[in-house]
Amino acid sequence: MKGIDIYSGQGNIDFNKVKNDGIEIVYIKATEGLTYTDDTFKNFYNDAKSVDLKVGFYHFLRNNNPVEEAKHFINVTNGLEVDCRYAIDVEVVLGQTSDKILNNVTQFANYLKSNGKDIVVYTYTSFLKEYLKSINNSFQLWIAEYGVKSPNINVPYIGFQYSDSGSVCGINGEVDLDEFSESILLRNAGSNLTLNNCNIQSIDGFVNEYNFHKVKSLQELINGLGLKDDSGNSLIVDGIFGELTEQASRKLPIAQVTGYHNDAYTDWIEIQFNQKPDHFFGKVMDNIIREFQRLKGLIVDGKVGIKTLKEILKQP
Repeated sequence: MKGIDIYSGQGNIDFNKVKNDGIEIVYIKATEGLTYTDDTFKNFYNDAKSVDLKVGFYHFLRNNNPVEEAKHFINVTNGLEVDCRYAIDVEVVLGQTSDKILNNVTQFANYLKSNGKDIVVYTYTSFLKEYLKSINNSFQLWIAEYGVKSPNINVPYIGFQYSDSGSVCGINGEVDLDEFSESILLRNAGSNLTLNNCNIQSIDGFVNEYNFHKVKSLQELINGLGLKDDSGNSLIVDGIFGELTEQASRKLPIAQVTGYHNDAYTDWIEIQFNQKPDHFFGKVMDNIIREFQRLKGLIVDGKVGIKTLKEILKQP
């Protein structure tokens, strides 16, 4: 999904032209620090919503009490109908250690979560690697890196800011350009598809034999890796293993001991078998997969192809 992120420095914006230029999502800067509120955010919000663009807000995190910053963000944006995850913009050091930065992000995020807000963390590839190394498996990520086709990271992400000097009709001057998967949308936004209005059987967390939670985590992984269905679309993260999810799943690499490396997918597989994720598909995982295949009546080769993957998704 094509998107932009904007702030007051963009000046007047014609959101109808923005939408007609193919933009679907608009992230708007709302707040910064303990007291700052962007003076155009409410007008941007109203104008973007008036032409049915999907809207999200972001907060620029500084070196203050993170809970108080989070309260400021919530107080300013409360009562406004948003479509996208609440974004935490983390990109400046301000004399802090890595541990302090990570602690601030975690406290800020947890406060939002405790108030029912789904979040995404925005940062640069370089900042992620230097200051937020251990955050990868904790939060959804929106990564900025320019001049590349995809971020140079080995963890899933749901947003990719690929330019800070883009051009979009309706905006004078340069603007940040983004590509989002549907995981950026809040759970009550986007698709109106529910289990109740589909021909689907759901029993104790399983949908048509597949574990809803395992499938959902796989869909998020697939979107984070940038894989698409056969029509070139990202997956809807709905926990349902249907035809489109299977199409995208077949594009995952075959996980095995030799000739394979994918940190994020390896970690996902390890977690399914209650192993500590370590980015390494070695002899231990090979033995685990072989025993699993034997128990399930599959070809015992230690390779996680589509048949083995589907059986994994059927486990409690």
